[in-house]
Amino acid sequence: MGCALLILSPLIGAALALLQNANIEDAWVRCSGLAPEVANDIADTGQVWLGSLVLRAIGYSLCPPVGIIVGLWICRRRTRVVRVTVACALALVICALAFWGDYALNNGMTHGFYLPSLCPGGRPPWWPAWLPLRITGHR
Repeated sequence: MGCALLILSPLIGAALALLQNANIEDAWVRCSGLAPEVANDIADTGQVWLGSLVLRAIGYSLCPPVGIIVGLWICRRRTRVVRVTVACALALVICALAFWGDYALNNGMTHGFYLPSLCPGGRPPWWPAWLPLRITGHR
């Protein structure tokens, strides 16, 4: 499990970071009604810069090892199958929570370009109402 974790964690982290950048930019485009290049220039928040991408990749790369270590520790007296199953499930949960938290904090354009007709109240229409979301950038 250790070698696979060392190989897969950076790959998972990079994939989640790229997906998160795409999600944030997609929300900017859909909610502002602007072209991608214009929305990205107007947002100018640093949420999708290269530095943010690298920090996201590092942060997301740490999620699977943390989940696996905690899962193995919680189930240390169980059978190997149970320990590995719980560890992998916990790693997925931690990755999902990190992804949600990152999106919830970084989705908005900070300069007020979300259109109420496209994103009522500054919330993308596909975002579940019961999930918290930092609402910024709506007129």
